[in-house]
Amino acid sequence: MGDPWEAYTSLNSFKGNIYAPIIYMYTKLIVKNAIQVLYVTERKLQNRYPNKGVNNVNASNVNIEVTIDREIRKEFTEKENYKIGLIGFLSGYKGIDIAIKALHNLNKSKTHKYFLSILGTGDKEKYYRLAEKFEVMDYIEIKTLPAGDPVINWLDTLDIYIQPSKTEGLPRGLIEAMSRALPAIGTNAGGIPELIEDKYIINKGDFKKLSYLIEKTLSNKKIYNTTSAKNFEKAKEYDNSILKNKRYEFYKKLKEGDINE
Repeated sequence: MGDPWEAYTSLNSFKGNIYAPIIYMYTKLIVKNAIQVLYVTERKLQNRYPNKGVNNVNASNVNIEVTIDREIRKEFTEKENYKIGLIGFLSGYKGIDIAIKALHNLNKSKTHKYFLSILGTGDKEKYYRLAEKFEVMDYIEIKTLPAGDPVINWLDTLDIYIQPSKTEGLPRGLIEAMSRALPAIGTNAGGIPELIEDKYIINKGDFKKLSYLIEKTLSNKKIYNTTSAKNFEKAKEYDNSILKNKRYEFYKKLKEGDINE
């Protein structure tokens, strides 16, 4: 799951701030009293919603097959135009407004142009209006694709992936991008810092640093290739065969009653 505390406080609303501590305490109590817990993160949700079960595991709900038997290389190539990708439901939670502001900053460049491609369902017009306001309408597309190969093929057209979320559990889109050896930048929301290096983590809402890191990564061959390789190696930990085995053992022990002993 995601983090209800983070979700409601990120709404920037009076009602959200009132409800956040209530749902936080309620969730904490449920998790504390659970027989055993399957978390999607390695540390973040465990620290905020602890449970003392000895059979607790972390297994993301991502469903990808990382090509472990061969390396996927995403080599740096100097271009005039760069393509940035983002996957997420078109809501305030995913930080799409932050991505659009960063895109505006990036396209002040006189030497390169940056395009933002978003996969997601929801209110497209809201974000097209925002793109128009920030004068990047010609540099953005929002579309949907069927799961599976179409998404993988789309990821392979990108130069870099971003996850500017305001709240998260462990984002599947980011792991999928890493499994295609894409450099990535994300916020300090949820389990994102468990996936990518600290130097590619930004504070929620910091579009200036987001644009700076995108430009820096896409202008340095060594940084680009090193990050690409590290992300691919990290994504191997989330291969479906590994997570499937974790889930199987989790439910097997639950069924057998081998719990908390």
